[in-house]
Amino acid sequence: MSSLSTLILVYFYVIVLCGVLFITHANVDSEMTPLSSKLIQTHQVDKKFYIYPLDQKFWWRWPDPDANCSHQGYLSHSHALNSGMGNVLDLDSGMMNTWHDSMFNSIFNRLKRSKRRTYDPEEASLFVIPYDLGLDGYIAPNCRLRKRCSTNYVEELKSYLLGQKYFPRTNGTDHVVLWSLGMYHPWPRNGGNDILAKFCKHCATTCYWMDPVTPMNFMSVPFPSSYHWWDGIKTIPWDDSTASERTIPALYIGATQTLNPDHTKIRRAMAAQCQAHANCTWLQISHSSMDNSLKDFISSYRRSVFCLCPPGDDPARKALFDILLSGCIPVIFHVSSLFNQYLWHIGEKLAREISVNIPGRQVSARKLQFMDFLLNISPETIRRKQRAIAELAPRLQYSMPPLHMLSNISDETPWDPPFRDAVDVMLDGMVDRAEKLARNESTGYPEIQLGHREW
Repeated sequence: MSSLSTLILVYFYVIVLCGVLFITHANVDSEMTPLSSKLIQTHQVDKKFYIYPLDQKFWWRWPDPDANCSHQGYLSHSHALNSGMGNVLDLDSGMMNTWHDSMFNSIFNRLKRSKRRTYDPEEASLFVIPYDLGLDGYIAPNCRLRKRCSTNYVEELKSYLLGQKYFPRTNGTDHVVLWSLGMYHPWPRNGGNDILAKFCKHCATTCYWMDPVTPMNFMSVPFPSSYHWWDGIKTIPWDDSTASERTIPALYIGATQTLNPDHTKIRRAMAAQCQAHANCTWLQISHSSMDNSLKDFISSYRRSVFCLCPPGDDPARKALFDILLSGCIPVIFHVSSLFNQYLWHIGEKLAREISVNIPGRQVSARKLQFMDFLLNISPETIRRKQRAIAELAPRLQYSMPPLHMLSNISDETPWDPPFRDAVDVMLDGMVDRAEKLARNESTGYPEIQLGHREW
């Protein structure tokens, strides 16, 4: 072979080698770039928020310590412990007796310590109004149930906000109201209804369930689960590496009675099928937040493959998030329990990947045996759903600061979890919403606008 031919051949191999290296490098970049971009973008969207410095009477609305709460069976003073996160049930797994209407406290305990908080309103892209409207409107200081806000609180709050330049300049589109209940819980009198329907009608208002027909300005965010990540957690409840230890094929924890007749029919028919099937376990629990066996009940989710989640008084249930954060696959019997809800935290695509949807009315009409359907789901599909839940779970829970911080309701020591939790996801969504409204764009919330109610 001539020297010229050898040179050409070497040159050819160099070109081929460079091409392979370029293609390999490009493929690596193409695989890594989305993650890198996501991390960079995540850092860039950490825009700051401002919390109005309201008096304690607005953000701490739990009953007086000496009030008698034994008569109502709805909540107790134990729910107010640890700055409203509740008493400890199992600290190793982060299980607390968090009341299902403690959304305000679950979010506020994170917000006031977040690195994204600014004390300069000129730096803020979002403004948080720290008034626990749900608790004030439903529980009196003497622990009696009511449906009205404390006298003059709303008027004082409105006067304060109108005296600031930030609320009037956008009519509240970049402001946040932390409503801990469902969108259709009766709005409390003494101004509570005015705040939600008129004064703050453009604010981003949280709720645990949103009507996708007339969503208004309500944004559904996760119920506060009993599980909270914290710095000293030893057992991650949603860890999918323990999937082989799930020995209960299907589990239902709950009662059959609700305030919605259709939902009660679904529950009764579903519970009857469960009770009659050897592979389904029904643990009956009272319709209360104060059951003494709560720790044992919630722990049962971690030993189960499928967890039944029929609708309650409305389609939403706290149990859905206890189930997901236990790594169990939720079986929903009402499409609006999960779908077209929690857009920022879950979305339609992930909702399909992490759950099983059973038509509840087919069950109540005795046209469908849901256990036959569940037992025919392949092991591969089950594992895929379990892995999807484990990946999603951290962003569905409200991380908890150390207990020594929570022992003082006024403590604001800076603290953040090492990952983005439900509060960070909510903040990102609300900032995005405010920016879209400022540009007169659609917020895309809800994802699907329904034309009629089916619930």
